[in-house]
Amino acid sequence: MLPTSVPLILRKFCADDQGAVTTDWVVLTAAIVGLGIGAAAVVRTGTSALGGDIQTSLSGSTVASLDCMGTNDGPAGFECYDGPTITSIGMASAWVSDGYCVMDLDGGGYCTPGSSGSTQSYQMSDGSTYYQNITTSGSERTETWTDGRGNPVDEPPPAGDNVTYQGGCWQDSDGYTVCA
Repeated sequence: MLPTSVPLILRKFCADDQGAVTTDWVVLTAAIVGLGIGAAAVVRTGTSALGGDIQTSLSGSTVASLDCMGTNDGPAGFECYDGPTITSIGMASAWVSDGYCVMDLDGGGYCTPGSSGSTQSYQMSDGSTYYQNITTSGSERTETWTDGRGNPVDEPPPAGDNVTYQGGCWQDSDGYTVCA
């Protein structure tokens, strides 16, 4: 409360609290806007630098080529394949090994499951021979393909015109069938 020596009009003005909330909101809003502008200024320099880094990175990169995709040059499912195709099914060999158990004097020990394997040869359109090797040990089955020099082949080569592959089986024009 102001002393009585202060004029009445000034005392009424100081005691009146209507409109003070509006003044508080104006000050708070100005502070928030100021903080937003300050944050934007700080982030702006970082985003400019990041944008420059991205531009530098992308300017030196190339777009991947689709090569022969969609040209249908190779056999079905092998549109981009330009290597040799299977022309006939050749000789096969197989082996089987029984499992065994080893016991110690205390009644403990272990057993190994049996295993088996086979190798099937395929004559290719370029005169080479590819080999399909299948090994089974317990419930684990492994299939690999190699070319005539023993180099691994990523995937089985496609069948040529006189060989078909259907339902996991190869069949040549002589009626010889191999199912893996």
